[in-house]
Amino acid sequence: MDQFSGNGDQRASEDPSQAREHVRNAEENRDALAAQSERTEATAPSSTDEPIRGAPASEDASRAQSNVHEAERNRDALEAHSRRVESTTPDELRDR
Repeated sequence: MDQFSGNGDQRASEDPSQAREHVRNAEENRDALAAQSERTEATAPSSTDEPIRGAPASEDASRAQSNVHEAERNRDALEAHSRRVESTTPDELRDR
């Protein structure tokens, strides 16, 4: 914001209500930008997620493969647990 008006006179500081309005506007802009960023991340193709710096892509791929295997092991363990629970749950409790 300029300290001086167009005619060279020094401007008075803004009043408190204007300051509060500016703060609200800044907060709304911040929140809108954060929401836009989240939407962009959610809809951007995975090819845009390639690292610019850091680990080589091959390390990223091996980590992704490890994560897939871990997720499969977790799924299998949960399915086995569910089968055990179902096989030991009395029929009168299943209908609730």
